[in-house]
Amino acid sequence: MHQRYEHLTKPLKIRNTVLKSRFMYPCAQPHFLQGPELYPADPIVSYYCTIAKNGAAFIIVHDLANDTQRDMGGYDIPHFAMWDIHDKGCQNYFSHFSHMIHYYGTMLCTSLDLNLSTRYVVNPPSAGGPGGPGGPGGPGMGPMGFGGDTGKIAESGLKFSFGSLVGPEGEDDDMVAVGVPQTSVKYLDEDAMEEYIGIVIDRMKLYASLGFDAAMVPTEVLTSFMSESSNRRTDEYGGSLENRLRFSHRFFREIRRALGDDFLLYCGAPLGGGPGPMGGLTKEECVTWLKEMEPYLDLLYIRSAMGDGLMEEECDCCPGAEQAAELKAAGIATPIAVSTPYMDLDKLEAVIASGKADVINSNHMFMCNPKLGEILKTGAGEDLEPCLLCHQCRGVSWTGEWMSHCTINPEMGMEYRTQKMREPVTGKKRVAVIGGGPGGMKTALYLKERGHEPVIFEASGELGGQLKAVACCDFKWRVTRYVNWLRNQMVRKGIEVRLRTPATREMLEREQFDVIIAAVGAAAKLPELSGIEHAWGTPYDAFGREQELGRRVCVVGGASTAAEAAIYLARAGHEVVEISRKNIVAYELNPIRERGNVNLLSVNSGVRHIREASTVRLEPGKVYYVNKDGSEGVVQCDSILVSGGVEPNRDLAISFHGIAPEFYMIGDCKEAGNMRHAIFDAYAAAQQI
Repeated sequence: MHQRYEHLTKPLKIRNTVLKSRFMYPCAQPHFLQGPELYPADPIVSYYCTIAKNGAAFIIVHDLANDTQRDMGGYDIPHFAMWDIHDKGCQNYFSHFSHMIHYYGTMLCTSLDLNLSTRYVVNPPSAGGPGGPGGPGGPGMGPMGFGGDTGKIAESGLKFSFGSLVGPEGEDDDMVAVGVPQTSVKYLDEDAMEEYIGIVIDRMKLYASLGFDAAMVPTEVLTSFMSESSNRRTDEYGGSLENRLRFSHRFFREIRRALGDDFLLYCGAPLGGGPGPMGGLTKEECVTWLKEMEPYLDLLYIRSAMGDGLMEEECDCCPGAEQAAELKAAGIATPIAVSTPYMDLDKLEAVIASGKADVINSNHMFMCNPKLGEILKTGAGEDLEPCLLCHQCRGVSWTGEWMSHCTINPEMGMEYRTQKMREPVTGKKRVAVIGGGPGGMKTALYLKERGHEPVIFEASGELGGQLKAVACCDFKWRVTRYVNWLRNQMVRKGIEVRLRTPATREMLEREQFDVIIAAVGAAAKLPELSGIEHAWGTPYDAFGREQELGRRVCVVGGASTAAEAAIYLARAGHEVVEISRKNIVAYELNPIRERGNVNLLSVNSGVRHIREASTVRLEPGKVYYVNKDGSEGVVQCDSILVSGGVEPNRDLAISFHGIAPEFYMIGDCKEAGNMRHAIFDAYAAAQQI
């Protein structure tokens, strides 16, 4: 490995084994990679093998042995893989799975989900409640996926559910409670304790027999015993600190006796309160518990805040590392892994080099970078693609296709087929790429990687396509960062770029290219609407031109571009009203976080929303609409922006056909889509050349 990342790639000795690097991959399996198979199918195995090959020393997978999963509610839960680890035939595939991961020197860990039909609780009914997670005195669960002030968004009439906003088109009916149906509650007396510990041991032993190297310990019951606020027992397991620790010692002692020292135990350990397996403990209780459990535990995990709010930029410190440093300063000797949103290998190298943390727990970095292992070997950290945190990897939309995607890595989920889908390169070809948007730039990078000679023709004076407009939006900083990364890659990879050069047939014919790729995009358009001539323009037209608009602006449309334009103008000081037909805006975005982030920022930025309303006509300074109940309304304003989608530049693209032996159309000029579609097209075209 390159000396630049000496600490990130340095092995770490843990108990009787060695981690090959300081990277681990958390429970972040892309959904929908598997059908009805009750074992790890090829897409799953290939996906994790790619993660292992790219440098992960420790991979954690969900314990997906869940008989009731298909009947559970929620956006993505029913679509996870559902495994049957008890079936002898399926066990062959689990053993094969672990064998493939071990090929790369990587360890495999399961995050236990016991799927118990019985809920084990610490306190007897006479003590005043269950005393478990979510019960009186125990850790609770709040809305997921939102940061900052959620009060305004609640006041605006939007509803929370499962980390998102209730969405359009009947999605309210799908937003049901998430969880395994519980059939009984059992108080943890001596017999129940032995039963519970036995269930955990049996599940761990089964995974160990299938080649797994470790298990993430379920700590909810343990921390309910440990917490002074939730443990109301009066027997030898309650009251004093020694008593509250008694069950944890018993639990781990019996597991170690049954599993031995070669099977690693891993658990979450966030400081203080908050979400997570240890969320019910105070900082002092957490430190005490971890010190007492050091003889048993091999690796701790601190999950810091996601850092994915639209306005939340990456800082120069890593919150998870700072918390890990606090634990180490308090005397915790167990190695600590930290979760971090960083997409900068130099920052991560500094975290490990400083000794604040021992392991980096990252998922997005591995998802976005199919050649991360090569980057670590060569030290070319500048080639690391920065994640957009769009959460397309968690699914596209509530009502869309059941697929996981990475916007910038089209190979994700296709690892098991990409080698068969690529055409062999038979010789170097000169390729004209017409259009310098993200699709055009990614096409050039893929072609260069395959040994071809791409030339980008860009009519404007700057690369970036339609994304150039978002550079003025502070809340789109991740997209701006990615576009800048693409521009820098053009220079690093030595790709010829001709700015202010509109491509013509004569020009391309004269240079005798072997391949023509049209990536000429689409143009924003106005819809057919009575009085449309009174519109100032489309929401896209407003970016960077807010000074040309009046103080009061009405934005007609609820898709993401309209929503973002409304936010942008409100943050620039305009009074903005947005009219949308749906019950939320940005409805087409991922419902777990991205859609919620846009709605939250919209409300907090002062945009006034008129939802579930259809615009019927425009007049100078007036927008007339009809509500869901049939009542009419009017918005008085100084400027009107109306979203009508985009019109693909198909005729322009087709005009370049016949110039060279090979011709491809990619991105919006072929079919209106988004950046993910453009990059997927870029990849597909390049792999066929």
